[in-house]
Amino acid sequence: MRMIITGNSGSGKTWLATHLSAIHHCQVIHLDHIFWQPGGFSEKRSPEVVNQMIDAAKRKESWIVEGVFGELAEKFMDRADCFIWLDTDWSLCRDRLRQRGSESCRHMGRSNLNRTCSSFLTGPLVITREKMPARMTDIKR
Repeated sequence: MRMIITGNSGSGKTWLATHLSAIHHCQVIHLDHIFWQPGGFSEKRSPEVVNQMIDAAKRKESWIVEGVFGELAEKFMDRADCFIWLDTDWSLCRDRLRQRGSESCRHMGRSNLNRTCSSFLTGPLVITREKMPARMTDIKR
């Protein structure tokens, strides 16, 4: 299984990826871990290191990629069997972020977070391999 799960902060990506990985016995690849240096969300990795990490992860037999970085998730699409977009209502995401806290708030301004999160519609979007677009920008509702 090779799957991409993306969506808003607080939408349930990590929870879903963790539960699916336990069922299907595959590794979860967190896009945050690829994009950010260890120790927090203040220092990005170089594009060369990011691309090396993505190439290494893609070579594995099975994986579940989860995160909010569309450009990074897109780089996995040529090998993915399934794409899940968790299009969770902003009020639920907001409540979850308030309850658990959000590391992303440290590197993203509140107004940007609100603008990004509130732009999502409601309801999940699942795309299987047969209907998977080449790029995330090609996804139409």
